[in-house]
Amino acid sequence: ILILFIVPYWDDLKKITPQNLYAYYLDLIKNDMVDIFVCGNINSDIIVPILDSYFKDRFNHELVDNAQIEHQNLDQIKTIKEKMVAEQSKLLIGYKTKDLTNFEARYVLPLFSNILGGGADSKLFKNVREKNSLCYTIRSNSVRIYSLFYISSGISAINYDKALKLINLEFEKMKHGHIEFQDLATAKKSLINDYKDMLDNKGAMIHIYEDIVYYHGASIEEDIINLEEVTLSDVTAVSHKLHLDTVFLLEGVKDNA
Repeated sequence: ILILFIVPYWDDLKKITPQNLYAYYLDLIKNDMVDIFVCGNINSDIIVPILDSYFKDRFNHELVDNAQIEHQNLDQIKTIKEKMVAEQSKLLIGYKTKDLTNFEARYVLPLFSNILGGGADSKLFKNVREKNSLCYTIRSNSVRIYSLFYISSGISAINYDKALKLINLEFEKMKHGHIEFQDLATAKKSLINDYKDMLDNKGAMIHIYEDIVYYHGASIEEDIINLEEVTLSDVTAVSHKLHLDTVFLLEGVKDNA
């Protein structure tokens, strides 16, 4: 019943019934290890004994030495096309990462992603969306735990070939060092602002402490220092550790019913 992905497989969802979901819930409450993070102005002398009374000996403080997945078959590229009833098509380009250091995974790759497709200042937004009008939306992102990097875009199906060609071109240009110092400075400023915004978000703060407790993470102050240390050559080098794996097009077609 446990589903690990935010967007689960349909076959897994169909197996869930009210009965087995409730049974799983009871088992989780009674037996699972518990992670509790408390935010706010609290008195730890009061709150900790209360938590201990309910969850004593069920806390998990084991560090994960290597949370990243090691991918295989890096030379096998798949192209998948499916159809759906919709006006807009969705293009997803997925890459597997290989041999990333912890520093690269935490700081260099997010900066690479921000420069390539992180927002209105990114290369994909400027050159694919604004200059060539080949997409409605476009963005890149990295998922450290799954050792993945991906580019997602909303396009018209007729622009598929042109959009894919131009996206690949922008990726290759970065791979060959076509990055300006100002690109890196802008990306650093954007990510540092994101880090600072986390201090005003309880949910984000919990994720920060999860990262510190279980994945050898750093404080926000240390993260900012490490981001500032990333160089242009670091960003170029990390691009060579991204291996194209899948090009997926969910083509929008008209409903003729």
